[in-house]
Amino acid sequence: QQIQTSAIPGQAAEAQLELAYRPLEFVLADGTRVLLQQPEYRLRELAYGDLPATVALLPRLAPALPGLGLIARIPAAEIVRLADPADADGDGISGRVNWRPLPSGKALGRFGWKAGSVSLESQTARALLLDMGLSSPLLQQHAGDCSEHQIRCINAPDGASERTGGTEISNEMLRLLVRYLASLKAPAEATLTNTFQPGGQVFSQIGCDRCHRPTFTLE
Repeated sequence: QQIQTSAIPGQAAEAQLELAYRPLEFVLADGTRVLLQQPEYRLRELAYGDLPATVALLPRLAPALPGLGLIARIPAAEIVRLADPADADGDGISGRVNWRPLPSGKALGRFGWKAGSVSLESQTARALLLDMGLSSPLLQQHAGDCSEHQIRCINAPDGASERTGGTEISNEMLRLLVRYLASLKAPAEATLTNTFQPGGQVFSQIGCDRCHRPTFTLE
């Protein structure tokens, strides 16, 4: 699911990333010409062969951690209320809820890329597995994100033990990580000066705050 560009001793990095920029010129409504740079990503030195032509390469930046505990407290009913997949109100915005399947039914996703995780716990376990290659009670693959073609990775020693419940990250370790993440406070709102106030007004005027909601009442 993720291309690993680094590896521990004895293992091979899956690929190396190559980044280039292509200039693109845009003409604004008032005739102003703006030159932007469009990034283009390529992979080289693939250690396990070429990827299928159908694979899409999507860059990702690490998400911010402060304030995740507040996101967990947004009422699910409020998120569902704001959804408008068919754009019934005609405002041009089609917000959708990402319902995630569970053994007991389904749950609302709110963490991670495209709200793919239903809880801070599941998102933390996913980050441990995909970013660091560590198994936990929720995701128990000791070899992390290695595929069946990466034999050396699959057969390499791991840190699972009886003391940690058969995985590398124990229940208690996962609980403490989640507690720590939930306690990280969101940055304090900066005092807006005259320099920044017009930007906030434009943000609202052009409809950005219809998706990027400025406020929520928490549980």
